[in-house]
Amino acid sequence: MGWNKPDVYYQPEKFGLTIVAEDDQDDSYGFDKFVVWKDVNSNLYWSTDSGCSCPSPFEAHGAVADLDYAKTAQDVLREYQAWYAEKYTKDENLYADMVATLMQL
Repeated sequence: MGWNKPDVYYQPEKFGLTIVAEDDQDDSYGFDKFVVWKDVNSNLYWSTDSGCSCPSPFEAHGAVADLDYAKTAQDVLREYQAWYAEKYTKDENLYADMVATLMQL
């Protein structure tokens, strides 16, 4: 990641994307993210990434093609619920916020 090599998380606008929803279930110095993007045509994309504090989230995601395309917000919701179900520690407030946001898309 860097300004000469943008990534979809820190510079989504360089890819015609906007982050519309995000959950990070890591409660320490790392990250464990589920992120949803929308493009200018309202297409939805999602992806997950996790790691320690050394790498940047989604630094290997240098193109929209690196993300998963979703036909509907319901598709994203199903993927998010499956991701969340596998978490060892869970923040139910973040979960509720994410579900509410996805239901509005």
